[in-house]
Amino acid sequence: MSDVIHDDEDTGWRLIARESSRTGERVVEMVKSIPYDGVLRHSTEQRDYVPPHKNSTFGHDLADVVGCYEEQTGVRPEMPA
Repeated sequence: MSDVIHDDEDTGWRLIARESSRTGERVVEMVKSIPYDGVLRHSTEQRDYVPPHKNSTFGHDLADVVGCYEEQTGVRPEMPA
């Protein structure tokens, strides 16, 4: 289950916190649904392999994910403790 930190309806981006299905650790990611393509993610989750045709990126630190979200939406959300 994921917790929505911020949902920017104008751009379609959401900043969420969820538990990684691979490691069980809490990860933060910005997600956007792309019609006919799936979900675009920029995440703190570590992944060993991401197919080269995917535009999603993984392994970022928290500041990078939040900074990218701010660039895309113009909003710097407050992060929960």
